[in-house]
Amino acid sequence: MEPVSTSPSLAQNRILQVLQLYAEMEGEYRVSNPAVQVNSPAALRLKLDRYENVLAGYRRMKGLTKAEKATRRYVRHDIQRMKAQLKPTLLNRLWHSKPADWLKTRLGNRTYHDHVLQDNEKTSTAEANSAALLGQLKSFGFNDHIREAVKRMLEHNKQPAFSLRYYDIHKPDTDYVLHFKKIPSTDVYYFEKFDATLRPDMKSLLQKETTVRTVSVSTMQNDALNAEEARKVLAGRFFEKLIDGVKSWLIYSPSQETGIERFAWDVDGALKAWPIVDMDQEGTRNALLRNLSMGREHQITLDLGNGKHVPVNVSVGPGAYGVGVKLHFRDVQGQPIDADRLVFRDRGQNNAVTVMAKIATSQRTGTNALTRLFRNQ
Repeated sequence: MEPVSTSPSLAQNRILQVLQLYAEMEGEYRVSNPAVQVNSPAALRLKLDRYENVLAGYRRMKGLTKAEKATRRYVRHDIQRMKAQLKPTLLNRLWHSKPADWLKTRLGNRTYHDHVLQDNEKTSTAEANSAALLGQLKSFGFNDHIREAVKRMLEHNKQPAFSLRYYDIHKPDTDYVLHFKKIPSTDVYYFEKFDATLRPDMKSLLQKETTVRTVSVSTMQNDALNAEEARKVLAGRFFEKLIDGVKSWLIYSPSQETGIERFAWDVDGALKAWPIVDMDQEGTRNALLRNLSMGREHQITLDLGNGKHVPVNVSVGPGAYGVGVKLHFRDVQGQPIDADRLVFRDRGQNNAVTVMAKIATSQRTGTNALTRLFRNQ
C-alpha cells in the first residue's frame, strides 16, 4: 500500500495542479453567480467532464510520482462518485458513503484531496469576494483603505454578517459603519447597508450640544445614496435625487427610521413664480436647476420692475415651520432676505424704484444694501 504524502510538492503533482485550478475557477464563479447550486446536475456534469479529461491525460502516463498516482486514484474514484450522484441508487449511496470512501481510498486519500481542493476554493472565493466588495464600496464613494480588514474578515466566513468602521480624513465631520451580510447557503458576502453619523465639532462638545445625527442607507435601493450624499443629509443640505425611479428632495429627519425624509417638490415650478432675468435661456435655466438639485447655492438676478435688477443667491431649504422644502434667498453678502417683500409687495407704488434708490445709497456708504432695506421697512 502506497502512503500518501501529507504535503506533496506541487511541482511533483501536475494532476493536483489541474484540480486546484478548476477549484479556484469554481470559487471565483460562485462569487459572480452565488445562485448557482454546487451539486446541481449541470454542475456535476461539468465537473465530471473535466475529471474524465484529466484522467484520460494521465491514465497511461509513465514516471508519475507517488503523489500524482495518489491524486490519479482520487480522480478515478471521484468520477465514480459523481456518476453515482447523477444516477443515485441505494447501493451506490452506501458504496460512496464517507466511511466506505475513506476505507476504499487508502486511509484518507479522499479526505486529504477534498481538504486541499476545498481550501483552494475557499481561498479563491475569499479573494474574488473581497474584490467584488471593494468594487461595491467604491461605487458608493468609499475608498479601499479597509481592503485588508475586508479580506481578513472574509477568512472567517462562518459568521452570517459583519460590520466595519470607516473614516475618511477628507470628510472629518462624518463617521461611517459598513455592514456586510452573507448570502444564504453560500460563502459569499454582499455590501448590505451603511450608517453615517455626524461627528460633533469641538464647540458642540464644549457646550454639551451632542445630539447624535445618524442616517442609514440600504444599498439594495435603486440609485441609493452614496457616502457624500449621506453626508449632505446629515449637514442639513437639501438636494434632489432619483431613488427607485422617483425624483425626491431629501432632508434629515429624526422621526424617520432611516433618518431621511423624502419630498416630492417641483423646483422648476417654484422658480417660475419669480421674475428671474434670462430664465428663459436654456443654459441659464439648466445651470440653475442643476446647482439647486445638487444642494448648491446659485446666484440669480431678480427683475424688480421698471428695468431695475438686483443680484441675489438662491438655494433650497426647509419649508415653513420645518415642513417640506422651499426656496431661500440671500443677498450677495450672504444675509437672508425676504425676496417676496422685495419683489412683489407694494409694486403698485413704484416699490422697485424705492428699493433701488436705497440700494444705491447704501452702496455709496459701504453698507449691506438689502439687509438695511428690510431692517428699516
